[in-house]
Amino acid sequence: MTPTAEVLAWLDSPPALKARGSEKLEAGKARAIYGTSPVDQTIVAYLIGPLEKNLGRVKEFVNGHNGAHEVADIGSSLGNASIEDIECTMLDYADFNYQHTISVQTLLFEVIEEEVTTFLNPDLNRAARWAVLAQSRQYVKGPNCSKWNLVTQGMFSGVRSTDFMNMVLNDAYFLYAQELVSTNLGLEAVDLFRLHKGDDVWISNKSRLWAIEIHNCMAQAGFIFQGSKQ
Repeated sequence: MTPTAEVLAWLDSPPALKARGSEKLEAGKARAIYGTSPVDQTIVAYLIGPLEKNLGRVKEFVNGHNGAHEVADIGSSLGNASIEDIECTMLDYADFNYQHTISVQTLLFEVIEEEVTTFLNPDLNRAARWAVLAQSRQYVKGPNCSKWNLVTQGMFSGVRSTDFMNMVLNDAYFLYAQELVSTNLGLEAVDLFRLHKGDDVWISNKSRLWAIEIHNCMAQAGFIFQGSKQ
């Protein structure tokens, strides 16, 4: 079997994300890392690779920027922070990976599946279907565990879609909170500027009340933030 044929055969394998837990030292403390198999890594990379390349076209996303482009991003943030009467908000999620539900991970890949059907690529469609089903079949095995345990909450830190999913869901959560604040409280941002990078969110606007309510809305929805960094 050729390497290409072997990889294509993976599309017929039972959809699942199986991660093994390990630790790495980071900033003086141990951080849990959950790495999955080459099967799901390859299938998901094939599916979302083209999307990742275009994330930088979304003006609110900081993705794949380096050199002059990265400096420009910093300049934009600095420029907005220097505006008179501006209110700057930094939403710093605590362990953002753990806060994604299984259902929202599935929903994201269902949207991707719906979109890729227009490409008329049978293999891509199969990859999308595989990825959708795999989201609800996530299993983990710790360093000292002998069996696989079903995951009911959170996203693995070592899956191929970690950064992609954090970026897109980060944006979706903000947009939903913005809509709730507008609909229920009648509050709107003034001269809104925002940037999303992974699990980091930079927000600036001229309405302090709106900024407070955006944070309150997301906190009441169940999101947990690093209190010392807000």
